[in-house]
Amino acid sequence: MSGSSKLGVLFPFVVISGAWTVPPYYQSFEKASKHEAQLDSVIIEVNGEPRSVKNGEELSFVRGDELLVKKVLLNSPEAKPSITNVVGFVNEGSGSNDLGYKIDTSTELTKKTWALNPEGTVYTVVAYSQRILHGAVFLNRVEPRLEYIDVDINGKTRVMREGEKLLVKKSDSFKVERVVTNLRDNETITFAIVPVIRGEQEAEVPAEKGAKEYRIVFRHKEYTFAKIPMIVEN
Repeated sequence: MSGSSKLGVLFPFVVISGAWTVPPYYQSFEKASKHEAQLDSVIIEVNGEPRSVKNGEELSFVRGDELLVKKVLLNSPEAKPSITNVVGFVNEGSGSNDLGYKIDTSTELTKKTWALNPEGTVYTVVAYSQRILHGAVFLNRVEPRLEYIDVDINGKTRVMREGEKLLVKKSDSFKVERVVTNLRDNETITFAIVPVIRGEQEAEVPAEKGAKEYRIVFRHKEYTFAKIPMIVEN
């Protein structure tokens, strides 16, 4: 059983000006008064692709993306902030400077405690020196979502959505033809048909004796975001 994916709903990388403010702890910092010491932009790599985010702007990313704060630019090229903190991320070292550390958003930037909004999706990158705040940019997490898939069974197309169960026979010709999500492209979307191990908590009861259980598992990079149960009957 095999398949290919084609995307139907686009989610672009967007950089927008937002109305977010820095977390309460940083609101007590003195804002840099000199133009030269104010933040111009932050270069953030998203899956290795650099994005420039201006001071006060927001960059959207998809959960599962790998982020890396590559460079922080103040208005004066000679000036550099002492600390660049991605609030809510704990790096491999012992300090609070997160510049140059890879962030796997499958598991990082997911705790509402550090988010700016009740939904827990907006996080802050703060640049400061001692208690002088140069500026900040914001990261907006988008959860990947499966809209539907087109499945070809014996030459006939069937539309399946998460929460539905796919029943096929062992003799059927089966292929996943199209995967539609809310993401921008399908380069990082993969799917696999994996057997269900008996005894797993999520295991289904086969429709008939001798039937085998599978799941079609959908991932954005390494993050699993959807599953469709599949039962193969004799």
